[in-house]
Parts: sequence; C-alpha cells; structure tokens
Amino acid sequence: METDAEQGHGRLWGCSRMEAVVLLVLLVGCGSKLEEGADAPNPSGGERQPQSALQFADVSAESGLNFVNVSGSAAQDYVLESMSAGAAFLDYDGDGYQDLFVVNGTRLKESPLGAKNRLFHNELGTGQTRIFRPVEADLGAGGWGMGCAAGDYDNDGDVDLYATYWGPNRLYRNDGDGRFTEGAAKAGVADARWGSSAAFGDLDADGWLDLYVANYLEFDLRRPPGGGGKCLYKGIYVFCGPGYAPRQADRLYRNKGDGSFADVSAATGVSARSLPALGVVLGDFDGDGDLDIYVANDGEPNLLFRNDGDWHFAEMATRAGVAYSKDGVAQASMGVHGGDFDNDRDIDLFATNFSEELNTLYRNEGGGLFRDATIEVGLGGVARPLLGWSTAFVDFDKDGWLDLFVANGHLYPQLDRHFLGFFYAQRNLLYHNRRDRFVEVGENSGSGWRIEKVSRAAALGDFDNDGDIDLFVMNLNDSPTLLRNDSGDCNNWLGLELVGVESNRDAIGAQVRVQAGGLKQVREVHRGYGFQAQHDPRLLFGLGPHERVDWVEIRWPSGRRQVLRDPPLRRYLKVGEA
Repeated sequence: METDAEQGHGRLWGCSRMEAVVLLVLLVGCGSKLEEGADAPNPSGGERQPQSALQFADVSAESGLNFVNVSGSAAQDYVLESMSAGAAFLDYDGDGYQDLFVVNGTRLKESPLGAKNRLFHNELGTGQTRIFRPVEADLGAGGWGMGCAAGDYDNDGDVDLYATYWGPNRLYRNDGDGRFTEGAAKAGVADARWGSSAAFGDLDADGWLDLYVANYLEFDLRRPPGGGGKCLYKGIYVFCGPGYAPRQADRLYRNKGDGSFADVSAATGVSARSLPALGVVLGDFDGDGDLDIYVANDGEPNLLFRNDGDWHFAEMATRAGVAYSKDGVAQASMGVHGGDFDNDRDIDLFATNFSEELNTLYRNEGGGLFRDATIEVGLGGVARPLLGWSTAFVDFDKDGWLDLFVANGHLYPQLDRHFLGFFYAQRNLLYHNRRDRFVEVGENSGSGWRIEKVSRAAALGDFDNDGDIDLFVMNLNDSPTLLRNDSGDCNNWLGLELVGVESNRDAIGAQVRVQAGGLKQVREVHRGYGFQAQHDPRLLFGLGPHERVDWVEIRWPSGRRQVLRDPPLRRYLKVGEA
C-alpha cells in the first residue's frame, strides 16, 4: 500500500531519494475567533477594547514548567546578576516535538537547590495537551550560566547544545540515547570569557556548523565595575554597568569536521574589537548567498561582518547603516533578529535597546545598505520606557506578514521605590504587522501579554505541532511564561523541516522563497537569534486565504537549488537536500 509520504514524495520531487523526504501530516481545521476590531472584554474594567487577531493562552502552569530561574539576589548588586536566563526549543530525541532546554545562574553567597540547567521532554499529557517533563541528561551543571546555542555540529543526526557562562563555556554532544557528553575543552570551545549569546552557522559552506560566541565584560568579583561601589542612574544608586568595566572580544570558531573547532577569531578580525556584545544573528543580509554576522553591543556601535568568502570578513556596520540609530547615536542593544517584514524579498534587521532609546528597525534597501525605519513603521511610542531583550520576527497569525515580539524588563529593582515612570518588571510587547506597519496589540491578545515580569531570553517554536508559533519566555528570578498561540487556524500555512545532505544536516543558512498568488515570502533557517536563545528550526509560511502554493525554491547552504511545486498545505514537510 502506498503511504501518504510516498504519494507526497512523488508529487513534489520526482527524484529517487525517497528516504530523505517524509511528510509529517498535521492537519488543522478552521476554528472560530473574533475578527480583529470586534469588541472584547477589558480585563481592567471600563470600556471594551478591540479584539486582536493575535490571541495566546498562558499555559505555563499546566505544561509542567514550574521551576524558578536563579540569577543573583533580589537586590541585584552586580551587573553579573542581571542576565542569566538562556532558553532553547529543540527536538533532542527526534520524536517530532520541540523539547526545552533552559540555562540557569546562581547566587554569589550560595548556590540554591535547583540552580542548574534543565532539560524538559515534550510529551502528551491529559487529553491532547502537551506537557514538559524534566529529564536527567547530564546537562545540569551549576555556575553562572547565561545563554545557549543548538545545532548538530557533528552531523550525526541529533542536535547538540552549547552553553555560555561567566567562566568556561560548555559543549554538550548529544549521544542519541537521551544523554549528553560534555566536551568543550576537547573540542576547543571552552572559552573562559563572559559569554552571552551564541549561534551556529555554516560560514564557509563546507557542510559543518561553525560557531560564533558573543562576549560581554571582564568581570572580577575582587575588582567589580566601579570598584564595588554604586553608580547613579536617574539619581538612584544602582550597580555599575559596562561603562565601568573592560570589554571583551568575541570568538569565532571554524568546525574542522572531526568533532573539534579551530579558533579563527584573530585571523578573521573578529577579535580585533573588544566590545560588550549581547546578541548575535547570522543571515544573508547582502543577498550574496553566504551567511553574514550581525552583533548587538551594549552602549557601543553594533557590528556587521560581511562574509566575503574563504574566511574573510569585512566589518561594514557603519557603511551599511546598522551601527547607530537614525540620529547617529550608539545604542545599548541587547537582542537582534533578521527577517523580511515588508515582503520585498530581502532581510531586514531589528535590534532591541535600553529604555528611552527605542528599539530600532533597519529596512534593507538593497546593495548592502539599510535605513532606520523605526518611526515610519510604527515602532515608537509604547516602547520608550521599556528595556528590550529577546526579540523575533514571526508570523503569529499566518497572514503572510511577519509580526514582531519584544521581551522587556529593566535592570534595576531600585526603580520601583521611586516615581520616575520606569519599573523593574515590565510587560512584553506584541506587534501585529498590518502590511508594512506595526501596531502593538499585546494588551488585547490574552492575559499572558499583560503579565509584568523581568523578562530576558525567549524561545519560539510550535511546541504542540498545530501549525502556529508559540512563545516561551524566561523571567529573571521568577517562573517562566509559556504562551500557546490560539490565534485561530482559518489562514492556510506551509511548514518545512529541511535536512541537509551535502549541506549541514540542520540546513542552517538555507534560504527559502515561496510564492502563493501575489504573496511572495522569503525565510532563512537559523536557530540562534534574539537574546541568549535558540528556536524551532522549522520554517512556517503563513498563506492567508491562499489555497495553494505555486512554488517553493530552496537555496541550500551548499549552493544547490531545489524547487517544489504545488506542495500540500496545512502540514510540515520534511525535505531532504536533493
């Protein structure tokens, strides 16, 4: 009997590599929801508010995620305490569902019970709900953990993990049996600086994932920034930040293909600058077919390394227009992402920044040049008093336009004792993309968006495999938030899980173009973006009312091009490189 997968294979590819292509059928019906603009109850009373097209349910408690992040004391006496909260969606056991890995910190005087990294297995709970069960997998090391990177660096078919620390970073090789083996020193990636965000990507298209690590400050408890004293922020005494500490250079590692990496930081010029880096994203920002590197720096100009091939990188941020704000000011950037928000088929950039600075959207003008379009696309106003961290472009309602998420939380708990209009705990922001203009709709998109916590990292992924993107947020010294996307399923969609053969197995760096009638989209496969977070690597294309896709073009990292015509919709297709 011919299976659905075989039928799909013959219809889509017509090639002989049947074992590389599997159709995972996840049919979704059309549910009902209020149209955007219809009235919805106002949770605080008073006038009824317009209902948003984006709707989420807070399922944190029922999903089993009842742990508390640890990152220093409640007083936050040192900058070290302010950002330990990494998170990753990944399918570590290959069962088709996204599991969760979270990085934890500790405290200065003692390490509380449970202050360790955690791995949660995604499994079926009561009814059809998905729950996350904690598992022991040799990942629970303590210490000052920060962020993480996920990727199959050894191309053995399962995803590995890299965790950044204040202190030596750790590389966990997935052994394929639910266990991991730590081997950062042996692999040559146990960098002892203060690591923040990290990302895997095949920078030389040799089929092996390389690694970029963003480093922050030189921090020594015996000689902390400001000599251990306090610094003034708006007349309040708070911990001293990056302006009072030496900065550190980032690291770039080339995968040698034998389980180890070579440090090419100096040879590529990456380590020529010592800056307080917090976020990194890899992407083809100039459209030449290889991965470039964009780095968010705290209070210093951001960096854009253009990949010129053969491990030569030219730093182009100022010339490209993405080093500073529109006013020529270096901002305190935390998180970054790249995505085609305006559907003009090139990758735009977005960086989250300190309060009062506004988060910055750089529109790709082509030719390697960008323009600050923050105000013209509606990203001013509500963000001004908020301090942004993780972020992502993602089509939450599957209408074919990338929406935008920003995690917020200030640095200084002392703010709450003063009447300055700034608060330590803050709500996160959700922007609906209404065809090239963003409207913030969080307060009308479910109670989870009205929660005020001190958020940092956030991982995005379809954890329940229902064809829309959900959101997991790590909150500092607090429990996490898991928001299930319930925005409705009347819009069509196409999901792609790419598997490299000549390319790296994760297909990180692949670029996919989709045309459905007049709707044209481009997406890239990359796990690492935002702030200290990793994400579901599957691509999900929202199609709105379109009932068919004309064609899909995949440009693999190897340079191969593959075309799929008239693929089936409302399901994930697992596509092997051919």
